[in-house]
Amino acid sequence: MKPARKRELANFLIGAYRVSIRRATAVMQLRQATYFYRPRPRDDRAERQRIREIAATRIRYGARRIHVLLRREGWLINHKKTYRIDCEEGLNLRRKRPRRRVAAARRQERPALKTAPATAAATPLPPSAPPAAATPLPFPRR
Repeated sequence: MKPARKRELANFLIGAYRVSIRRATAVMQLRQATYFYRPRPRDDRAERQRIREIAATRIRYGARRIHVLLRREGWLINHKKTYRIDCEEGLNLRRKRPRRRVAAARRQERPALKTAPATAAATPLPPSAPPAAATPLPFPRR
């Protein structure tokens, strides 16, 4: 069970049964520090905007090179945060070009093969040339 859900249940115990916070958290096996914890959302709008601007001007730059540019500009930002924002914004580059799907998209329909008449299938093929002599190996065979 997640701490947020345990916190809700502890609040229910406190309200419904008029027990103390200490007893409610003990029953729920929730530490009091976790009970009093209030998550604060990250405010990284400025970093996010700058990363988008760099990625728009330098299309082929990945998260590492964008991070180096940010540090040169004086931003105090962790490389993991740069990578996280890069992924969340959908700016991360593809590692390989999707060759198969591109070729399949450009492929045209093949024309239907015409079936040969039944008499042509019965005619024998001309004799082929005899196979070429095998070249000797440069090392003895075992």
